[in-house]
Amino acid sequence: MGLHLLGLHNIVLTDIATVMPALKRNLKSNKPILGKTLKTTQLYWTNSDQIKALSLPFDLVIATDVVYIEDTVVPLVSAMEALIGDTGTVLLGYQLRSPEAHQLFWEICGRAFAP
Repeated sequence: MGLHLLGLHNIVLTDIATVMPALKRNLKSNKPILGKTLKTTQLYWTNSDQIKALSLPFDLVIATDVVYIEDTVVPLVSAMEALIGDTGTVLLGYQLRSPEAHQLFWEICGRAFAP
């Protein structure tokens, strides 16, 4: 939401189905500040149809608190690759919850995003 206030356009907020109601409530409560309702969509990293339905590629993907289960690391990195294309950037923020998922994530990123 803050990026919209800074002047960025074509912002899409995503999450899984169980979190979407909270995301929409948050946006609704902030509509007076934002001046509009931002676009939201459900996104599962393993669902290629959901990924393709977005306006790809994005210049910037911000992902928070997404590295915590080893089984989701490969789909996460694949989704990140699809979302940013060859020239985008991923800004990642997370708390270390699983050392195994953390290590695997950075190993795969090293291969996927190597110059």
